Amino acid sequence: MKWEEVRKDFPFDKFLWDLYVFNVSDSDLNTFLNALGKWGYRISFSENDVELERPTSFQTVYSRISLCSPLLRIDVGRLQFNWHFFADDELELDFEPDQLTGQNDLDDLLTFVERIGRLLGKDAIVCPENSPDRPILRFDFRANCTLRVSA
Repeated sequence: MKWEEVRKDFPFDKFLWDLYVFNVSDSDLNTFLNALGKWGYRISFSENDVELERPTSFQTVYSRISLCSPLLRIDVGRLQFNWHFFADDELELDFEPDQLTGQNDLDDLLTFVERIGRLLGKDAIVCPENSPDRPILRFDFRANCTLRVSA
């Protein structure tokens, strides 16, 4: 996929974008959490803005959601993805579209989306914030490729 083909799909505005994987289990989320350490991305974790050691269990973090605001930050090249642990049946990571400025950033995004989809054996989408019904990119697990959804 070429940056010139998709650049207009990622407007520079104040809104975040989301990466979603739906219908996940606690086991899937633990698998993702543990794979992050192996993939070599810079990762940081905090609760209420206090830096803590990276958790190894999704359920440990999710059980504390009513007590604190957890945030796992994943640096993928120049892109920063944020996991707020909002739900236990979907993986939702947000990022700022203005971080996408060229082919290298797009390649990093696509690699990350595809890694997650392959790891979990599920489709993954990239869409405007809280708009999973309006995907821009979709990793199709069965086809093993990422497609541009918008025209």
